[in-house]
Amino acid sequence: MYNNTNNSYMSSYVEIFKKSLDDFNINYVDGDEKDSVLLNLRLNNMGDLRALAFFRPLNIDTSNSCCMFDLYFQVTPLENPPLSAFELCNAINKEYKIFNVYLDDDSMWCQATIFVNLSNCANLCNFILLKTVMTIDEYYPQIMKIRWGI
Repeated sequence: MYNNTNNSYMSSYVEIFKKSLDDFNINYVDGDEKDSVLLNLRLNNMGDLRALAFFRPLNIDTSNSCCMFDLYFQVTPLENPPLSAFELCNAINKEYKIFNVYLDDDSMWCQATIFVNLSNCANLCNFILLKTVMTIDEYYPQIMKIRWGI
């Protein structure tokens, strides 16, 4: 993960995001990495979900007027994913451009990255967070059928 130890302005973004999480009654703790937050969500289909959100500076932005917000979470363990898992990922990614679902050797993951500034940080980060997890939660029954070979 990116280490932003020289970018103290990033803490402003983190505090704005944490305040907005409080407003939505979303549970979180500070992440292990600087400028990160570990989210604990309870969803209808997925049940408990832990997601990592973090902020990182843009090297091209010397004015510190914006940064990148990243959201990552494991959708499900999925060893040796079948073709249908790749097809579902492609279908989801084709329909939704604000996040990306992908497979590695043993899991299905979801990731979103956006640019934010101090004035839109709370609204955009919460929109991305809520839209992403709610959409994946809707697809979760299909994902589980693939996982269990049903």
